[in-house]
Amino acid sequence: MSTRGAIAVPNPHRKGWWGRYHHFDSYPMGLGQELFRLYHDTFDRDATLMAQVLVHEHPAGWSNLVRPYTPRPFEREDFEHAGFRGLGDPEHDAYPLCYCHGARKESAHALTCACPGGPEGCGPVFIEWAYVLTVTGMFVATSWHPNAEAGRALVHRLVALVDWDRPEPDWVQVQHRARAVNVPDLTL
Repeated sequence: MSTRGAIAVPNPHRKGWWGRYHHFDSYPMGLGQELFRLYHDTFDRDATLMAQVLVHEHPAGWSNLVRPYTPRPFEREDFEHAGFRGLGDPEHDAYPLCYCHGARKESAHALTCACPGGPEGCGPVFIEWAYVLTVTGMFVATSWHPNAEAGRALVHRLVALVDWDRPEPDWVQVQHRARAVNVPDLTL
């Protein structure tokens, strides 16, 4: 089963974000941790380049950016070989798996969100976690809410502000924040 997410950037034209779909392991201990490592190790602390590669250069989104079976993130050169490969391909786990290159060659698809003002286009129930990349850090939002009455589960809510220049956050704690009704201090 997948945990669906979005890798996004702030929407310059209105409130919210726009970005690309990410299918597997999009929970904070998976994709959140991987994005933090990609920023520091793969993209040499260049959030603009990271957003360019992950959001702009791969318009159909991602099957998975979380590198399986190894604690290190993909290298910058690995993104030049990004593309979807079936499980039978010997290079299936060797490179990032995007939907726009390789065997799938899907068309561009942008996710947009203006939550809580109105979930226009993102489908908060469908996108369980969103990671909005900025030059100073990453906003982490979830559609999961422990008190789901009155439509609260139908919007994304902010659960963490991750500063790129601080030590790596406790991703278990970030993930558990989705269970809290209120998160008084969002900074990590």
